[in-house]
Amino acid sequence: SHTQTLQQQYDHLSQDHLTLQQELVKLQQALAEQQAQLTTAHSLQQQALQQQYDQLSQDYLQLQQELAQQELAQQQTQLTSHSTLQQELEQQHDQLSQDYLQLQQALQQKEHLLEEQSAQTQALQQQNDQLSQDYLQLQQEFTQQKEQLTHECLQLQQALQQQATQLTADFQHSTFKQLQNLFTNYPSVSKIAQAKPDLPAKNLLPMFTPLETLIQNWNYQPIGAVWEQIPYDPQHHLADTPDVQPGELVYVRFVGYRHGDIVLCPAKVSRTLTKAG
Repeated sequence: SHTQTLQQQYDHLSQDHLTLQQELVKLQQALAEQQAQLTTAHSLQQQALQQQYDQLSQDYLQLQQELAQQELAQQQTQLTSHSTLQQELEQQHDQLSQDYLQLQQALQQKEHLLEEQSAQTQALQQQNDQLSQDYLQLQQEFTQQKEQLTHECLQLQQALQQQATQLTADFQHSTFKQLQNLFTNYPSVSKIAQAKPDLPAKNLLPMFTPLETLIQNWNYQPIGAVWEQIPYDPQHHLADTPDVQPGELVYVRFVGYRHGDIVLCPAKVSRTLTKAG
């Protein structure tokens, strides 16, 4: 479970790392698009204002020329209208001056707006720099955590390997202790059986008592009894022919074993005991 926890932490860090990378790329793209839009808008506004200013200057010069011509003609033809014409010219001049001031104010407002946009761009650039710095720091921390997790995994694997080795050795020692009499008596009994072939088999049965004790200690239950007649159950029995049907009466030739609901080996059964010998 500790290994799974470490693996989940590793996967979680990898996912956070990928999410930060994606957000950084999106932020850089948005910043580049906004900078391009601001630059284009500023250039277009400056061009439009310059064109308006040039057009007003040209109109003003043209108007001055027209006014001068009209003034000259009117002076020559009608000296009495000089005062009225001068007032009109002054009004037009005042209007042009007012329009010029309005254009200057509009230009100043545009410049102020561009300055604010430039400040926003700088703020975004600073934020981008901070995110880049945070990303590098997070990447370093991720690398350190990855190395630490890898080291811990190796230590855990070594500990598990040592534990498995120790458990195997403990199991072997425990089994040997329970079967010690069988292991120590078997060579002598084998030698006696060779020297006395007519020795009754029942005299050898006590040698297998440790096996019965071991099966009881392991809580293994036998399936059936030798030569017992029982209904055939394919979940617990192994027939010697494939045509035996479930529920059919059969004889147990060799017992099987189970551990709770787990069948370790099925009992071998047949319809008759003719093959039992």
